[in-house]
Amino acid sequence: MGDISLSCRDIERYLGEEEERVHALRGVSLDVESGSLHAVVGPSGCGKSTLLYILGLLDKPDAGSLQIGATPITHLNDEELARRLNALIGFIFQFYFLMEDFTAQENVMIPILADEPTGNLDTRNSQRAFQLLANIVRKRAKALLLVTHNRFIADACDWVHEMKDGRIIASHPRGERISV
Repeated sequence: MGDISLSCRDIERYLGEEEERVHALRGVSLDVESGSLHAVVGPSGCGKSTLLYILGLLDKPDAGSLQIGATPITHLNDEELARRLNALIGFIFQFYFLMEDFTAQENVMIPILADEPTGNLDTRNSQRAFQLLANIVRKRAKALLLVTHNRFIADACDWVHEMKDGRIIASHPRGERISV
């Protein structure tokens, strides 16, 4: 087992106003090792993107803890969070969004979280993009946690984490059956 790049414990997140509040994440815990590929799968609305936004420091949990490498993140001020985000985490969105100061290649070489990064690509280009990301992760001892509905991509990851109703209900190593 490699070093832990990203770890969260008992993450809780509520969304919306008080009257229509949704319990989006319910005690999510996860470890992502350096050099590994992790897919998060599940039905729309189950909390996958909310989890990525929290792990990517783009949103804050209502409860629980988050750690990047050996550094606890949960209690850092906004300035320190922004510094860590810029230095340690990259985010690939489903729809076109590149960080302005970087080339397209540099955008995918930053330590990567990905929200359906191949969702708008055909099968061939989807597989090519995933292989590019996988090669970067392996060669540079980075980690990749992505949300996908693509069975090929999920099957090619080291771990698949199935979400339902704001919880990770199962985690499978490569080769075990998943219910995408």
